[in-house]
Amino acid sequence: MRNRLNQPAPLDLPPVEVIPIRIYGQLIGPMQRPEAFVKILLKAITTNQLVVQDTWSECTADQGGNYDFSVNPGKYAVYFERSGIKTRVQNIQVYSDSAPGNLQSFMLSPAPELLTPLVVMEIKSALELASAAMLRARQWAENPVDVPVLDFEQGAGPEYSAYHWAHKAMEALDTDTNINWRGEWSSTAAYAFRDAVRWRPDANTAYSSYYCLEANTNHTPPTIDVGENEFWSLMAAGGTNGKDGIDGNDGSDSVVPGPPGPATTLSIGTVTAVPYGTIPTVTISGNPPNQVLNFKLETGPEGAAASANTASKAANGWWQCGSTGIIEQWIQGGTVTSDTTISVTFPKAFPTACSMVLVGTLNAASDPDAEAMFQLVSKTATGCVVISNRAYGDTGSVAPLIYAVGY
Repeated sequence: MRNRLNQPAPLDLPPVEVIPIRIYGQLIGPMQRPEAFVKILLKAITTNQLVVQDTWSECTADQGGNYDFSVNPGKYAVYFERSGIKTRVQNIQVYSDSAPGNLQSFMLSPAPELLTPLVVMEIKSALELASAAMLRARQWAENPVDVPVLDFEQGAGPEYSAYHWAHKAMEALDTDTNINWRGEWSSTAAYAFRDAVRWRPDANTAYSSYYCLEANTNHTPPTIDVGENEFWSLMAAGGTNGKDGIDGNDGSDSVVPGPPGPATTLSIGTVTAVPYGTIPTVTISGNPPNQVLNFKLETGPEGAAASANTASKAANGWWQCGSTGIIEQWIQGGTVTSDTTISVTFPKAFPTACSMVLVGTLNAASDPDAEAMFQLVSKTATGCVVISNRAYGDTGSVAPLIYAVGY
């Protein structure tokens, strides 16, 4: 037996739902012919949480020898039955983690008695190593901040988890050392946390630098004396302007200026209209101090023509106003001789909505006993629904007359 280092205990895993294992394939005889209609029977040899001992299940292969069934984990005796003769073939063991396959794969699998203690120990050792590796991977990913995964007393270390370093990176991003320089402050600009600007409180002071504490727009930074308000904090204060120096002496070649001349007087001269699209101009004529302004101004563009009205003069037709878009429609529905509901489609669908529907009745057969009249049930942009009913007497032969308005 080999020596192993102590490893963390396996992780506590949630219970796994047991799923039946599928066994499927084709029964083939020694001469490569399918064994048709052979009955496959499984007898439970042991009792477990899902199966009771000595219970039977069966499946019959089809004409091509194909079979397909699912089995709960357990140990079973396999029987074949042909022409009423039952023959025991072999025992099989089905585990919860067995791979689906044909009967041969289960019959040829090693029996539990072939698993020697050494093999079992090797498998157990591999499971412990895998569990320890899983735990270590979780520690490298999720150990809390400042809790090392490895801490060497000498040499390199300690070493921390990915969560630790992600937290430290967020802390670094949250410091005042990370700023976004936005240039000179503007009353129309939107500022966010960590933006920085320069601003001049007054004409006697140089520009100062400010740091944005809270997102804002049109909130002025404070003066140097105040230093900080709800939105801005002073980073670097500008100094006051120095005193002006005395004027220097004029050079030896300076010329004494003469007296000022008279003011120039401008008067309006001609104003000429030019076609639309021509660039307007202004010219000055004459000599100072008396000069004249002459204008060439372009005319405005020609106005657009109003939209024309449109219409359909059919028996079921419509009219539309070109300027307002209002649509009026008239429709005669189908003739009926009994109480019924009629759906009527407008000749022209209203682009937006139907505002109003008026319903009348046409006595199609000039029947003096016709007592039916139509009433509106519902309306949409594309049509309406009306219903005929009678107060008394016969229905007669009648049709709905509809007038609709919309836009």
